Amino acid sequence: MNSFIKRLAHDATAPLEDMLGRLVKTFALIIMAVGCVIAASAFLTVDLFLYIENISSPIVAAGSIAGVYVVFALLFFSLALRRPAPLQQSVPPAQGIAALMEPDPTTLLHSQSAAAPPTAAQFSANLDAIATPVLDALREAGMQKEAKAVAAGAEVAKQLGPYSLVVMAVGAGVFLGRTLGAKRKLL
Repeated sequence: MNSFIKRLAHDATAPLEDMLGRLVKTFALIIMAVGCVIAASAFLTVDLFLYIENISSPIVAAGSIAGVYVVFALLFFSLALRRPAPLQQSVPPAQGIAALMEPDPTTLLHSQSAAAPPTAAQFSANLDAIATPVLDALREAGMQKEAKAVAAGAEVAKQLGPYSLVVMAVGAGVFLGRTLGAKRKLL
């Protein structure tokens, strides 16, 4: 059982480790690029200052460079603080007030079917669809006792129904949380 859990954990964490590695590499490259841009802008600023100072005075050079940076800052602030354009929504045709007050039978039927709880057959089919791959993996790993336990649990869940199952799961979670979280004293 221990090797099975280790294999499942490794299979589940391998894509996350790859993604994290790519994320760290991308972040490091972006930080290095930002550092190069800052250094380049500092050297270009000094170069521009020396060029303008050669043409006119140091005060004019400093003022013109500061003005360029203020213009860029105002541009960036205006871009950051502007509100996105509202989404274009289709406007329904004009109707009378009486037509707007009456509910549409097709929408009413649609909303009632969407909120209806699943039937016992649907719930049973969903549980079978969930349990089948788990049972196949357990049987493939040679864990017959565990497969029987999962199958028995699925049958109990089918008999309980969705709401009773949720209540039982919450109760079991509280019980296990208190049991596993309690500090035990060694004698």
